[in-house]
Amino acid sequence: MALGENTIGLAMPDALGDFIYNLMPGDREDEPEEKNVQPMAEVAFGLACPVCFELPAGEVHQCFEGHCYCIDCWRRLYPRRCPECRDLIPLRNRSRAQEARIAALPAVCDHCDQTTTRGAMAEHLRSCQQRPITCSAAAAGCGLEGMAAGQATAKQPLSGRVRALDEEEKEEEGGRRRRQRVGPAPPSVANMKVMGMAEATAALREHVMVVWVAEVACIRLSTLAKGEGEFSEPLQRQGVVAVVQAMQMHPQVATVQTMGCDALNDLTKTVSIAGRQAAAEAGAIEAVMNAMQAHLQNDTIQFWGLHALTSLCYGYDAAMSRAIEGGALRVAVAAMRAHPQDECMQLAGSSVLWRFGKGESNEHQITEAGGRAVVLAAMQAFPACAKMKYLGKHLLDVLPLRTANTA
Repeated sequence: MALGENTIGLAMPDALGDFIYNLMPGDREDEPEEKNVQPMAEVAFGLACPVCFELPAGEVHQCFEGHCYCIDCWRRLYPRRCPECRDLIPLRNRSRAQEARIAALPAVCDHCDQTTTRGAMAEHLRSCQQRPITCSAAAAGCGLEGMAAGQATAKQPLSGRVRALDEEEKEEEGGRRRRQRVGPAPPSVANMKVMGMAEATAALREHVMVVWVAEVACIRLSTLAKGEGEFSEPLQRQGVVAVVQAMQMHPQVATVQTMGCDALNDLTKTVSIAGRQAAAEAGAIEAVMNAMQAHLQNDTIQFWGLHALTSLCYGYDAAMSRAIEGGALRVAVAAMRAHPQDECMQLAGSSVLWRFGKGESNEHQITEAGGRAVVLAAMQAFPACAKMKYLGKHLLDVLPLRTANTA
């Protein structure tokens, strides 16, 4: 169906609409429409982001099923699931092929009407003779006074002057300068180390943007959950929510992800089924799996992530199903494959496969992910480990040798 039709009130963005209209074959009377040529409207629609309906101007990311989105919509997706197939999405999964197809689309310069491609437009604009430029004295005003002021401040870049205004610096006595803080200052490390669960959770929520606060608060919540101090389950649930928010705020900071997985493991070990349900609804399972996928080579994140998945789903079938649907079996196999010489990792991964892999469908998923090979390799690498031998023998007995896809 062409985009020119009225499709359920779906409006094409003006820039893209004009671009498609100008390139539609057969619009002019003297230009016969070629046969067997896909209309540009259909080409552009197939490449447009399905969330904002615009052609991506930069990176294009995709889910495991190949559904693509522009980088801005990708960053805003929450919960971290594909809007089309509802599959769990990784933190980074660029579609280079989609980017290349978009870069090859024709484009016309707004200033000189020269036709080029979207990928070459940035290079063209650098040398375009008709592109408007900014007056160097515009920041100080026009005329002779403005030119004099512009020369006087030439040594201080405009970005530096604006930054100084944004930071609202003020002078103290003695001529020293300090930056004015926005909001209350975070507590000291010493104070956070003696906080109770309510205080540590509140500090984490209030200063979640500060990396070191997220790290120390997660450590403190984990320590408290191990048995230091007295607290109620509602406080544990609030702590879980705060930890999940910190992990979502700092997805590339390995220390935050490590402490977050450890804290989620300890906070949910002793909660009720209702508490595990609340943790799942807060996105704790997805936060752990996102951390493991983003930091595959970090053995600490993989180890505590496997333990956190076990604690989050223990005795709660709905949470276990949610984790399996999100790819927990594939994540566990990947962790074992990435760290073959780590005995603790092999035990933790085999335990997750044993707990989560019950049932014919799940057993096939493990085999499809290469689970038989990694389990056998773990047994061979650690022949003296009785627990590894027990778990490995059980898994090899129940996992199918081949699946329908590999038969």
